[in-house]
Amino acid sequence: MPIVNVLKRLARPRIELSIVVGVYNMQRELPRTLHTLSRAYQHDAGNIAYELIIADNGSDQHLDPAIWTHLDCPVKYLRRPPGNKSPVRILNEALKMAEGRLIGLMIDGARMLSPGVFKYALLSTKLHPLPVICTHGFHLGPDVQSRSTRAGYNQQVEDHLLESVDWRSDGYRLFDISVFAGSSFRGWFVSPTESNCLIMPSGLWESLGYLDERFVTPGGGLVNLDIFKRACEAPGTQLITLLGEGSFHQFHGGAATGNTATKDAPPGNPNEAFDREYEQIRGQVYRIPSYRSLLLGSLHPSAARHVSASAASFAAQE
Repeated sequence: MPIVNVLKRLARPRIELSIVVGVYNMQRELPRTLHTLSRAYQHDAGNIAYELIIADNGSDQHLDPAIWTHLDCPVKYLRRPPGNKSPVRILNEALKMAEGRLIGLMIDGARMLSPGVFKYALLSTKLHPLPVICTHGFHLGPDVQSRSTRAGYNQQVEDHLLESVDWRSDGYRLFDISVFAGSSFRGWFVSPTESNCLIMPSGLWESLGYLDERFVTPGGGLVNLDIFKRACEAPGTQLITLLGEGSFHQFHGGAATGNTATKDAPPGNPNEAFDREYEQIRGQVYRIPSYRSLLLGSLHPSAARHVSASAASFAAQE
């Protein structure tokens, strides 16, 4: 290789963070999600070298690049042809091509982030050499969406709800119009069952073998819960919860929250196909784990009621 090209490569800032976003027919939701991944939205992200990788699991139409060309970061777009129920394979392709020293997976591209995720994710690496960095999940609307949809909640209602708060200027206002998701029903002071923005060092992803491609049910079944569990239980890792941050699910009728029996609903309402697949792969029934976590972050006033709910849930534990 010519010496000039070598010097150019050495001069490039190393990518600190890669975010993989899984999508399927999310023309409505993805622009909002990507806005929450922009430098204009994420706090103190001006000097962070990061990239986005959009992994499209066979949407009916190709995504319009205009959705992301305005973003001030590199964006890669992968797309598989239609017909694949599980996104696991294309997500693994995206994870393996990520160049960041930290790699985050948003398995559901309908999730909007709060504005401190990037900043605190990078700060987490100073607390532990093998951090498993997680955000808790929230559902937009008055209740978890598997229930609120039965009461008339839909995309139009959600659009008006989002218009009622100035979330683009202050993303923490999303806490005003959301509730803890089923996967995070125990609140911030107890580990969730999964994270819809799971960030780990690239080497940890590799040592775990990435996502397990035996999860082939729609949406990947319990693959997100599986990778979270394997990461938290891997030798030498430390779970770090981003307190006061979250991912906020937009309703889109997906494989999880579009059904009444889902992994993203409170306990007692399991999806039998997901559970059967997990048991076949792991040789045991999936049980809700609990891990000791370090808490890192700060609290916005809009998060106050969620802090109170979290404290009450924590105090009620046996």
